[in-house]
Amino acid sequence: MLLHKKIFSYKSYLIIYLLIIFLFNILLINFPLLNVFGYELSVFNSVLLTFISGFYIISLSKRKEENVFKKFPQELILSSLLFLIIPFLVSVINSFFTGFCSFSDGLLFYIVITFPSVIIGFACGLVSFFFFNRFRRILFFLLIIFILLIALGEFYFNPQVYFYNPVLGYLPGTIYDEGISVDFKLILYRLLNLLFFGGLLTGLIFHLSGKIRINKIFFLLYLIIISFAFIYFSSSFGFSTTFGKLKSELNNHVSTEHFDIYFDDEVNDEFVKLIVLHHEYFYSELKKYLNTTPKERIQSFIFNDPKQKKELFGSANADVAKPWLYSTFTTYDNYNSSLKHEIAHCFTAEFGEGPFKIADMINPFLIEGIASASAPFYDENDIDFLASVAYKNEYKINIEKMYDFSSFFIQASSLSYIYAGSFTKFLADNYGIEKFKLLYTDLDFKKIYHKSIKELEKEYLAYLNKFDTDDKEVKANYYFGRKSIFYKVCPRFIADRLEKAWAHFQKGEYKKAEEVFKYTLERAETYSAVIGLANTLAKMNLHDSSIAIIKKYLHNFDKTAYYYNLEFNLADLYAEKGTIEKADSIYKKLFNQNPNTTIYYLVDLRSVLLNKENLLKDYLSGSNKEKFSLLKDLNKKNYIYSSIPVMVDVAKFLDEDYWTFIKQFDKTLFVNNYLSAYGIFRLSEYMCENLDFNRARKMAALSLRLKDDYSLNLLLKENYKKLNWFYHNSEMVLRRSDLIKGD
Repeated sequence: MLLHKKIFSYKSYLIIYLLIIFLFNILLINFPLLNVFGYELSVFNSVLLTFISGFYIISLSKRKEENVFKKFPQELILSSLLFLIIPFLVSVINSFFTGFCSFSDGLLFYIVITFPSVIIGFACGLVSFFFFNRFRRILFFLLIIFILLIALGEFYFNPQVYFYNPVLGYLPGTIYDEGISVDFKLILYRLLNLLFFGGLLTGLIFHLSGKIRINKIFFLLYLIIISFAFIYFSSSFGFSTTFGKLKSELNNHVSTEHFDIYFDDEVNDEFVKLIVLHHEYFYSELKKYLNTTPKERIQSFIFNDPKQKKELFGSANADVAKPWLYSTFTTYDNYNSSLKHEIAHCFTAEFGEGPFKIADMINPFLIEGIASASAPFYDENDIDFLASVAYKNEYKINIEKMYDFSSFFIQASSLSYIYAGSFTKFLADNYGIEKFKLLYTDLDFKKIYHKSIKELEKEYLAYLNKFDTDDKEVKANYYFGRKSIFYKVCPRFIADRLEKAWAHFQKGEYKKAEEVFKYTLERAETYSAVIGLANTLAKMNLHDSSIAIIKKYLHNFDKTAYYYNLEFNLADLYAEKGTIEKADSIYKKLFNQNPNTTIYYLVDLRSVLLNKENLLKDYLSGSNKEKFSLLKDLNKKNYIYSSIPVMVDVAKFLDEDYWTFIKQFDKTLFVNNYLSAYGIFRLSEYMCENLDFNRARKMAALSLRLKDDYSLNLLLKENYKKLNWFYHNSEMVLRRSDLIKGD
């Protein structure tokens, strides 16, 4: 017994601390993302080792030996090495048997994120030992919690969703953006951490060993001044983003009746008017639907592109709102698809609770459910229709279980958002929005609806059963056959490599792109790598090799959206090669399957081109200008309605003169099927984008003649309602708006 006590108390219980680190890392390798030597493992160990190091140095400092502090350098070097080597060995050995993503990337993350944590922990531990005579471990624990809460403070008060933090290293703030790599900014941040905390550690060791004397009052003032100075100047280094910095970058400003909208110089005046109208229209609609109005003006920040958004905000792909700040953060291209959803989050602040003004227990099914119900279209499909497609085609979920916090994130995000929005909309439509607003802050169905969640779910599923969606398996696979990030292989590493590969592709560096795409495919069979490699080979005129790549991996993506996209690309490759029969066969198959609207009109257009003196090969190999000219000629005699969305997209890309473009449509337009209604709908949207609201409204009204497609008809009705509002209110809204140009 005495021997055991000596072993465990050796070197101030060093063995116990090492055992905790070992067991913690054994536990980590059983979880997704943490079971590989990479970013997530480094962050978790950074937190663990900060605590362990602090507790250990306090234990070491309390030893009663006279020369204990003189031995500190040797003791700390030994313990640091042991603390750091255990997580490294556990993860590397596990990855050796289960597979590495990238040893070099993992090592870089470990060095930059985890290594400094030991110094930070030692420094904070000695600070608590220096200032206090009792409860040092408790006070050290509170100090680390305070440092962690700095990140929460930045999230609460600043627009950003990313964090640089001494304990955490770096957090991207969202699982939507998978690509993370060690960059200069992160290295600089950790070097500054080492400089500050290493200086504290060295100074305190010298003081405790009697080499120098430190006055506690002056030392405390030093800590406070340096800490606040760093926080104040962190936005200058890019370690945080304040509203001031964001407004200086997006330095153009429009003030409307209910919004302050910020954007930068690249946005033209027509688009400014368009976004002003959309903001105010969405506001009027949400006011009616949610039966409330925000108490404060809403700040809307619109970024030019994902790159700018990631740099300033932290998330490249995800549009976000912060209800407690009455602020939305979207991208230029998403004004008509996600803006209403994000503004809805700001409206919910009026019946949310707590400092964040959100749902009970920060419940994502409630939070995203009400925003999705308020903007009830997903990729131009009605969310009730898509929920029925999912339910009737083997993508069922347990509604009661979805109100558990974790359940929302463990499946494809599209499935979670669609069901959340559809079920919330069902409750609001059938029981009134006011009852749901009560549920939002008190998740007690029995108390508010006088029915259990199971009873309400039964009613909801009966509602979904009424939709004619039994034969929509392909559409279900397209929208819901995706994996959550937790089930992907090496998602961070793969996303980073794919970003590099596509950058080479965009620059025309096809040989380099080919090498990176191939390397990525060896690690994980992702759609982006397959299609990237196929496109790269096609650009190098290696069509046979490109076709072989798609055929090799095609069935790996069975029952996913990627399967149909790959089939579509395969058909195009056959057409470019001149293998017309194979191309035509795939186009016809995709047309009959109709996985989504875009593929539907694109394959119809290609089929038309195949039957028009085989124009398809010229179309596929032509530049955008040549494609536009070809499509104009194609529509001279009779309209090919499936070509209208393509012509609109190409016209915008080429920056064609709107009034010249519109002259092409001088013949009578008819609506007699899905494609004609959708083509005219897209034409009305283009007219709206060019502020031609009179023509846009007429086209929207014409598209409504389609009656036999439930989901599209709802979209067409919503489009007409919006354009009718623009037609009657645009002059008044724009007259009241105040545009302030930046310097």
